[in-house]
Amino acid sequence: KHFVSFVTSPMFPRLFYNTFHLSFLNLAFGFLCPILFALLVNELKDNFFKKFLQTTSYMPYFISNVVICGMLKSFLAYDGLFNQIGAVFGMAPKSFLSNPALFPSVIVFSDLWQSIGWNSIIYMAALAGIDPDLYEAAHIDGCGRLRQIWHITLPGIVPTMVTLLILSIGGLLGANSDKI
Repeated sequence: KHFVSFVTSPMFPRLFYNTFHLSFLNLAFGFLCPILFALLVNELKDNFFKKFLQTTSYMPYFISNVVICGMLKSFLAYDGLFNQIGAVFGMAPKSFLSNPALFPSVIVFSDLWQSIGWNSIIYMAALAGIDPDLYEAAHIDGCGRLRQIWHITLPGIVPTMVTLLILSIGGLLGANSDKI
């Protein structure tokens, strides 16, 4: 009875669209950005900076959503950090939290910020499993770093990418609404 009432409600199409829209944006950015982040961290040569970057990117994952939302409220306030940085560049202050058009961006950005480091761990492990001899052979053949990434690194992590994409698609309509 309640399920039929919900599905036949005039608000159901809007609710379904909003849920699907936010979930799709989270899937798109939450899937691609950890891959790019892992590739960038993998290219770093300074081990101290590499470990520092990895550690600082993992930290937001372990912070409670309540604390993350409090930080976002402070950062995005009319006199918050983002508007102060914008003022340095001559931009007028915006009201990020009261503008409905910015809501999807804020949610996607906050989810990405909180999870990019943690989600990149699996990709970094997959990158560590690629045979270094392949890179050496490509270097001898005259391949630059971008060609090595395109022809060795990405094909080496495709099985991991496909597996994680399938798992991510499974939660597409999960509507992680904790922050909302």
